[in-house]
Amino acid sequence: MQSFKKTLESNIYKEKSLIKEQEACLKKLKRYAEAQARLEAKKTRLLQEGVVALASVAQTDIKPHVNEHYCLASVKAAWVF
Repeated sequence: MQSFKKTLESNIYKEKSLIKEQEACLKKLKRYAEAQARLEAKKTRLLQEGVVALASVAQTDIKPHVNEHYCLASVKAAWVF
């Protein structure tokens, strides 16, 4: 009877320690998943900002004056591409 009780207590202790290890692994996985979600959101935000920045690039045409100097007043049009 005594050995059965010790064996049972030993098995219970092993199972509890296994459960604690699994809980620790689950906590690590949860932290990893949260960090991954934050990184994905940041990546999406950065990519969207890059698209907006590229859309704001403009090109202007500057025409030369008769006296061969360039003047900003002679800008005919600005195209956004």
